Amino acid sequence: MPTIKEIKKIGKSRNLVFAKNLKKADMIHLIQTEEGNNPCYGKYSCENAKCLWIADCQKHYLKNKNVKA
Repeated sequence: MPTIKEIKKIGKSRNLVFAKNLKKADMIHLIQTEEGNNPCYGKYSCENAKCLWIADCQKHYLKNKNVKA
């Protein structure tokens, strides 16, 4: 599971600048968009094993799904 520090490092390596109070999911969505991918982190159940975020994404999705239910 990538930490906020690791996510910021990935963003910085891609010349992305994150707002100070940006949420983790929003940072990942910006990275996904920059990569040309769908900004889908935590939005739905997924089985894309090649995705860097897959394990953390599914935990985030299930957590939010249970909260909304």
